[in-house]
Amino acid sequence: MNTEHRTGDPGQEDVPRLSPAAERLYVRSLSSGGLPNPAVGGGPVGLSAACLSPDELAASEQLLRLGLLAADAAEPARLVPVDPQLAAASVRRRVRLQSARIEEHGSRLVGELTRLSHLYDQASEEGPQAAPVQDLVGLDMITSAIDEAMRDCTEEALTAQPGNGRRADALARALGKAEDLLARGAHLRTLYQHPARFSEPIRDYVTKVSSLGAEVRTLDELPKRLMIFDRRTAFVSAAQDSRRAVLVRHPALVAYLTDTFERDWRRASPYDVRYRGGSAGRGLNEVQQTILRMLVDGEPDDAIARRMSLNVRTCRAHIAKILKAYDAQSRVQMAYQLGRSEALSGDGLRGGVPSGAPSGAA
Repeated sequence: MNTEHRTGDPGQEDVPRLSPAAERLYVRSLSSGGLPNPAVGGGPVGLSAACLSPDELAASEQLLRLGLLAADAAEPARLVPVDPQLAAASVRRRVRLQSARIEEHGSRLVGELTRLSHLYDQASEEGPQAAPVQDLVGLDMITSAIDEAMRDCTEEALTAQPGNGRRADALARALGKAEDLLARGAHLRTLYQHPARFSEPIRDYVTKVSSLGAEVRTLDELPKRLMIFDRRTAFVSAAQDSRRAVLVRHPALVAYLTDTFERDWRRASPYDVRYRGGSAGRGLNEVQQTILRMLVDGEPDDAIARRMSLNVRTCRAHIAKILKAYDAQSRVQMAYQLGRSEALSGDGLRGGVPSGAPSGAA
């Protein structure tokens, strides 16, 4: 049988994946000696495209595009299997061509965007300034904008990071950027919530940046993620969607956000990397003292958990420890004990970190 194969120039098409269905169909073609060619009408005796299911037709198309099947030159209605080594060589060539096209397209697109950037800068100088408030959608856009602002920062960066922890990879990236910022002589101040005091990855991060001159404090609540660079540019997270943020350049709005940060900073307590918690009144740590204050204010468990960036189960575990600390069987009994001990009269339930917690600089 003549197995000369007709091959076109596949360099202009994407290379498909080899699906399990396509692999099974290839094995079947090896055992049967071939498959019907859907592109050619009729077919040899006992071999018709009608005997292929829709899934098998799709699989045969994959095999054709991968070069694992080809039309028999002597019998075009039959598709015959091709040596996978020959197909692999063809795929390598197509991948190289595809990579070259992508690189060429990327270079051309970057050049076009750079040209538009020059026009944008020129229009900003001659006409209206850049938008004072701009929506950023997508993690790539947000990260790129923040990275650019951080690279341009020469004086001070202020950041507020709500939540009870950050991923190790995110902290590693943040550390590298913080080191670059501090090496340029800029100052860095960061706010976390109290639960961050009990996160080992954050503790390691704080230890490193503090040794370079950064300052870190914690507070009971932080409403949104906030970053301010040189008091000229700010980034605010949008609601609960981490894929959306707002870039703020309006001087009055940036000043307001800066004042908000400074107010929180004054209320916050320095992050002491030596402190492991549990030295406040009745052995309660900062998280539990903050939860106690919210309980006194009548907050329900789910609201407390949300504000503290905890899950409800963890929040209730803290509440159980609070009840035990006050030797109370119920929250009503705890409230009575609080009244008797005049616990609400001290700073423990009204400040950022309860009285008795260390106040050394991080």
